[in-house]
Amino acid sequence: MPEQVQIEERYWGWCTWRPCRKTRVVTKWRYDFSFVVVSYRGIRTSYRGCEFDRRYEWKRWEFSGRFEDLTLYFVSMYFKNRLSDKGSCSSSGVVRHLANVLGDDPVKTLREHATGREPHGRAPR
Repeated sequence: MPEQVQIEERYWGWCTWRPCRKTRVVTKWRYDFSFVVVSYRGIRTSYRGCEFDRRYEWKRWEFSGRFEDLTLYFVSMYFKNRLSDKGSCSSSGVVRHLANVLGDDPVKTLREHATGREPHGRAPR
């Protein structure tokens, strides 16, 4: 469920005739997405996210120079304005994907990943 939160935002400003980093406290909408599909298309990026079984979609004009899709899992994003709800979605695909990635022993898999070891004790190449 989106909620309004106060966050400290960094931005560039002017300090005694030179540019410098400044901060300010702003109120934004926070969304805790189970997944966000990001589609880079050169100068336009499309986003589709699922938060608590609600689907949100938005686009931004931003140069990436890339033409690819990727998926982010369990990410929080902040927005100046509230997003429009585009209908329902399901997080069951995320749960299935994580179960496949983590295998039968999630703690062991995460520990191996954190230490840089491959499963079965093999060192990375």
